[in-house]
Amino acid sequence: SAFSFLASATCILHHNGIPVFVDIDPKTYNIDVNKIEEKITEKTKAIIPVHIHGLPCEIDEVLEIAKKYNLVVIEDACQSHGATYKGKKTGNFGEMATYSLNSTKNLPGGEGGLFVTNNEELRAKANMTRMFGEFVKEGEGRSYKAYTMGWIGPRSSLPL
Repeated sequence: SAFSFLASATCILHHNGIPVFVDIDPKTYNIDVNKIEEKITEKTKAIIPVHIHGLPCEIDEVLEIAKKYNLVVIEDACQSHGATYKGKKTGNFGEMATYSLNSTKNLPGGEGGLFVTNNEELRAKANMTRMFGEFVKEGEGRSYKAYTMGWIGPRSSLPL
């Protein structure tokens, strides 16, 4: 949505995408679900709803739209640690979610954040961007896939 920290958009730019913003509901400051479909094009890959200030967005409607257009839902749960929507914790609805541990958040940890998913393939890919590309597989020991560090900068010269 248009009311978020810049990381919600720069993650798209990092993958050479173009973020398209959907306006917010002026009462909740969350994404206005009635304005999502008018922004979807054939190039749209995902919807990144932000659960702002501990108030979950109308995630049921977001998921319904995503299903209709075969889109991925990436929840920005950076400000909704512990928040629930219809009895279910935020960050558990989409294919993946992120949480912030910045000192300004409701669960501060100084810096950093969390990535959560129930998808093993997404988890494995995410693990390659931490610990300098270290890959640990039970029974096989440690190995390093240093080429994965090319994600550090946009259009990095490192091979992917």
